Amino acid sequence: TKPFLTTGYAIILGQEMPFSGLAALDGKTVGVLFNTPPQNLLAEQSNIQAATFLNPEAAMTALAAGEIDAAFLWGPSAGYYNKTKLEGAFRVIPTEGPRLAWQVAIGVRAKDQALRALLDRAIDRLKDGLERLKAKYGLPRGQPLNLDWLPRQSKRSDRSGRIWLAAAGKAGAGGPSAADIDQGRKLFNGSFGCSHCHGPNAVIKSRRRDLRRMQKKHKEKADAVFQETVRNGRQRKGMPSWEGLITPEQLAKIKAFLDSVQKK
Repeated sequence: TKPFLTTGYAIILGQEMPFSGLAALDGKTVGVLFNTPPQNLLAEQSNIQAATFLNPEAAMTALAAGEIDAAFLWGPSAGYYNKTKLEGAFRVIPTEGPRLAWQVAIGVRAKDQALRALLDRAIDRLKDGLERLKAKYGLPRGQPLNLDWLPRQSKRSDRSGRIWLAAAGKAGAGGPSAADIDQGRKLFNGSFGCSHCHGPNAVIKSRRRDLRRMQKKHKEKADAVFQETVRNGRQRKGMPSWEGLITPEQLAKIKAFLDSVQKK
């Protein structure tokens, strides 16, 4: 169905603590959960001290006790605990960016288009009710803080994927621009969740899922294999079909990014 909720990680801090961005946490101790994107993000911030917890409740308890200055946790869990256990003592600020936020929808079988349409209409009718439920359960609300935290590529190869950009009406004599490639990187890491299986910035140890080997593995068929796989999926291998969910322009930019990181 159409998405009806965006959810993800949130920064939790005191009501009176000044906050305009991640730099406001410099010199602070911030609670994070083990093996989560916020833990990896804060590991890159030399001025912020991370304190690792195994569950949101433990981190929120430490925050309430003054043992840490702030927390960077799964938003729904932290928000609910803050509302029901701590009487809303803290601000819960949603974040967005690579591996930090996702949209929620209802999955239906491809042949059940009537059911999908029915659910989409119900989602439209229940929009106000959903907002009330978010407030009732303390889910993070308001303008999210964008954290584009994954490192940018410093180089791009001469392989440009210009056939994909031509299809999107974006071709140029020199192939895709640096801006197109960077946008493709953001789409890969964020909006479509490709990095969940193929690694942030396409960096992963698994040879089977390493998209940096695409040209080496498929040679002149690489473009055709990429297009067929993204559009039709490979269900038995865990790859869903993106047909109708991704535009040709978005697909072209993702391909341009992948072309820029191909291994020799």
